[in-house]
Formats: sequence, C-alpha cells, structure tokens
Amino acid sequence: MDAALPRRRSRKRPAKEDAELFFKKRFGFTPTYQVRAPGYVEFLGNFGDFNGGMTLSAGIDRYVHMAVSPRGDGRIALASSAFEGIEKFWISNLEPSPSAPWINGIKGVLQ
Repeated sequence: MDAALPRRRSRKRPAKEDAELFFKKRFGFTPTYQVRAPGYVEFLGNFGDFNGGMTLSAGIDRYVHMAVSPRGDGRIALASSAFEGIEKFWISNLEPSPSAPWINGIKGVLQ
C-alpha cells in the first residue's frame, strides 16, 4: 500500500451540512450555532491525566459536529444521529438516565 496516495472522502457533503440538516429534521428549525471538536487518540496512559499521571495523546482528522440553539425555559432537548428520538430533561435534573445512557456524559459536563 502506497502511503503517498491521498485518502478519498466517501461523503458527498461536509459534515457541517449534515449536522444542520439533521437538526432541522429533528427539531423543525435552523440551528443558531454549529460547532465542531477534533477527535484524539491516546497511545499511553488512558485517563491517567485525570489522576495526576501522564498520557501520550495525538489529535486526529476526525471531528464531532454539533448544531445547537439556546432555550430560555431550563429544558434541554438532545438528539443524536446514532439514536432514535429526542431526549429531554430539565437543567435542574441531571441524574443519570438509565433509558438513554448516551446523554449521561453530557449531563456530567453540565453539573
């Protein structure tokens, strides 16, 4: 395999557009903001940095794309392209969700 060959993207449109279209389909309006965060891999010390240790990490060319809009009522509604439906909860209730464990990481960040 020749390492000099460029990789081909199989996507027909940018992921940013996918995030906007997904948001419009699930929530019925255009998102106010669109953001992306780079992915990374850890070669050594996975989660060791949280415990005072060292890690060897590297950023990669993959991203998480999010389309978001603010609400003023204290309610949060989340949708993922990996799961059906919309998960809703109040900002005052950040207890883990057994029925939708994929939102628990987000709830943990909000605490």
